[in-house]
Amino acid sequence: MKRKKSQANIEIVISFILFIGSLIFILYFLNPLSKKEEKYYYIDEIKTKIIKNLSTNIGKLSIITIDGNCYNFQERDYLNENYFETYSIQNPKVYTIYFSEIFNSNFAPHKRADCPRRNYTLSSYIEENIISYKKILNFKNNYENNYESLKKFLGVNRDFSFSFRYLNKTEIPELSVYKKIPTTASIKIEEIPLIVMDENAKIHQLIFVIKVW
Repeated sequence: MKRKKSQANIEIVISFILFIGSLIFILYFLNPLSKKEEKYYYIDEIKTKIIKNLSTNIGKLSIITIDGNCYNFQERDYLNENYFETYSIQNPKVYTIYFSEIFNSNFAPHKRADCPRRNYTLSSYIEENIISYKKILNFKNNYENNYESLKKFLGVNRDFSFSFRYLNKTEIPELSVYKKIPTTASIKIEEIPLIVMDENAKIHQLIFVIKVW
């Protein structure tokens, strides 16, 4: 009787050990939360590297004029790149000059060396990063023609594709790529609103969509 009771206790202990072992296996190898975190890590890594590759440094100088006719500034005092003049229709006496490599040439029709200094005030100047429309086009070209080299350059192993949309969700083919995704692949998709500037200093509010699998 004691032998049977002892045997039953041993079986209970063994069953308990097997149960704990199975539980550890499930939590360690089959944990869906772990896989989700891993997937999120990869898309965050790829997204960050792509956005960094599409970004460029830009300088922004504000100029207030008395009559809106002219102003002047010394290029050497600001970012050593081409510059582009913009102004608001609502306030034509205020100009914004952008300095960046994205501009093909200088455009500042109201900049005059003989403009009287009393006619304008050089206001704030800042430098910041912005997404370049031109760099998106270059990135798309590299994706379509040198995909594996691009992945190596970015230092990523996962496959990915991307697209840009207007705020109304209309896709922009010129800025988007297409890649066949295996039917068995687990896909993570993320949408990020971005401010994009083109070579005419026009600001575009777009949605960047990235897919990773």
